[in-house]
Amino acid sequence: SMMAGTGGSGFTTNPLPNTNSRFSADFNTSSALSQFLNTTVSFSTSVQSLYLRKGGFGCVAPYGTLVFRGGGSAAFGAAGRYLVQNGSIVSVTLLSGGDSFSELPNVLVSDNSCVGFEIVPALSDASIAGFARRISQVAQYSVLDDGIALVMDTPLPSPPSSTASYRIDPIVQNSCVGRTCTSFV
Repeated sequence: SMMAGTGGSGFTTNPLPNTNSRFSADFNTSSALSQFLNTTVSFSTSVQSLYLRKGGFGCVAPYGTLVFRGGGSAAFGAAGRYLVQNGSIVSVTLLSGGDSFSELPNVLVSDNSCVGFEIVPALSDASIAGFARRISQVAQYSVLDDGIALVMDTPLPSPPSSTASYRIDPIVQNSCVGRTCTSFV
């Protein structure tokens, strides 16, 4: 088995901060680290905020729920509500940012009589959402928690934050089986 701290195979015991080309994975694995080589990591994120650019008109209901359409094939869980005065939307509230957004969703409202409104979402890791990279190198940086640093073949536009999500394909045994891995070390 490969052990950190031996000085061989490029392993190090130092914690590795996220950079544009390397990130610390949050899963524990008993798999051979070489299984991660040449896998593909895809980055996604959550909706961070909403901005009401235009309130529109014609709304009948005094309030309602926001409807998030699109955001990428795996996007789910974003939720919000809005308030209406005099037929116009006057405020929007994000209740949940959801997860696995690889692009901006369209934000609609539950009242079909509302027209002319514009609600603009922002993603928390917009600069890396939707990017996919090949894993070209793997480093174990801590024996205690099996921390693994994955090195990408091409740098991202910016380092992933602690709110970014990633998925590894094909799934490596004991890594992120059946779910999107979240939260960077």
